[in-house]
Amino acid sequence: MGIKTGIFVNVRLESSRLPEKQLMEIDGKPCLGYLLERLMYAFRESLESGDAAIVVTSADTPRNRKLEKFIPEGVGLFFGSEKNIPLRHLEACGAFPKDRILCVEGDSIFTAVEAMEAVSLAMEKGAAFAKTTGLPIGMNSFGYTVEILRDSLTGREDEVIETGWTRIFGEDRTVVVPFDPLREYEGIRATMDYPQDFVFFRELIRKLGDRWVRASVPEIVSVIKENRLQELNGSLSEEYYRNFHEGMKREVEDGKQKD
Repeated sequence: MGIKTGIFVNVRLESSRLPEKQLMEIDGKPCLGYLLERLMYAFRESLESGDAAIVVTSADTPRNRKLEKFIPEGVGLFFGSEKNIPLRHLEACGAFPKDRILCVEGDSIFTAVEAMEAVSLAMEKGAAFAKTTGLPIGMNSFGYTVEILRDSLTGREDEVIETGWTRIFGEDRTVVVPFDPLREYEGIRATMDYPQDFVFFRELIRKLGDRWVRASVPEIVSVIKENRLQELNGSLSEEYYRNFHEGMKREVEDGKQKD
């Protein structure tokens, strides 16, 4: 049997800044629907052959259970650990047996398929954990083997590991796949954390028209720049990164105290 890949989509409906953001609708379709349809289109051959499967993973809480109404046919759904994302993924591998995982954040509608393919290739060449760099925030990708996931979680099952959680793999085991950072990427944030981000995605999808399901990175960036969409939310990245690093620091310190 060949290697099985899980495309795990992290979704949390309990965001404090923009609750249930993945279910917010753009022209009658929830944001999560746009992301899942892009993934289903891009990986349709692997999905049809059974070499890959898309699984939405979420914390097992009453609010997140709303997702049951929004998952299309052909996509799996798993509820697991509430505060430990890598543990949730390991649990999901028990229900959906996989050898390696390509991870996608549910608030990054336009995660680059090119980046996901580059990460997959790096793992085919032996990387246990690979990630891309150089693309706009929300468009890079990362992936890892179930073996390194299990090994990195040993003794950490009871920790809160949510923010910057790929730190558990360690820099020494990380393979970085760089995309040449283009000057035209500056100021673009393609992730949804604030109301302005939702407006950005709404306008981007409308400007792309029918191309949204298959658009490449150059196409997406071209539409953003032509319509100056980066001006809608680009200024929020500094605040986003500040909150990100503060949250990760708290988790790391709490983990050390438990040791």
